[in-house]
Amino acid sequence: MNLITSKPVGEGVSLSYFLPGNEEIFEYVVSRTVISVSFPNDFVEKQSVGMGYACVLGERVWKGKQGTTARLERMYMVLDEYEGVEDAELFDNIISLKDRYSAETVIIPKEPRMMVEQARRIEGIAYYHNRPDQESRSLWPTYVSRETVAAVRDEEVADSTTQRREIEALRAQIARDPNSGEAIVDSNFKEVPRFVIPEGFPTHRTASGLTAGIREVVQGVWLGLHFLERSVSRYFHEAPRRQEDRVGNPTTGY
Repeated sequence: MNLITSKPVGEGVSLSYFLPGNEEIFEYVVSRTVISVSFPNDFVEKQSVGMGYACVLGERVWKGKQGTTARLERMYMVLDEYEGVEDAELFDNIISLKDRYSAETVIIPKEPRMMVEQARRIEGIAYYHNRPDQESRSLWPTYVSRETVAAVRDEEVADSTTQRREIEALRAQIARDPNSGEAIVDSNFKEVPRFVIPEGFPTHRTASGLTAGIREVVQGVWLGLHFLERSVSRYFHEAPRRQEDRVGNPTTGY
């Protein structure tokens, strides 16, 4: 599937996709989108050596009926990714993903500090200078507006064992209706895990990297999930009230 556009809407972020072969466009609404980043882990004379990785995570949040104590339910999905060896390309792609998916936060590791400082300093992620839009579009092809920026959050990184354990725990947990406790199911009536990598999205490296335990992929995905689990979205989806309403999106299944 190919992303056409994204835009903030009342209940979060609307993602519009083109379905190759069907020549159809469908809309998928998530509560928020974030970008999670893993920096290269080796440096020689202040130059990075190794792979940098970034992924876009979408979140859906369901709330219980108003006036009840029903908990919130969340699920997360990987929507897109980037992997490369050049620092400049990594940051350029973070800017592009931020614009294309209307991401509100970029989560990065606390170390190395030189990369953290670079992420905060580079124009196009957390800020833009005051210049004409036409000039900005010539610098960043995906430029939307001066207001389309993301907060940069640097987070402590857990050890690799903890990262893998927490990712697998979310993949094993079933998303449940916060009112009834019944499982939320996809378009094939299969129970939906709280963390998924949907088929048909540009996420092949993420899927294979998690399976193989590739450091940059595991760390990047974990950082985003860890942040989302410990922060609160501004937008919620009403919890489904009937069994047929618990079925996921007919295209993505979620």
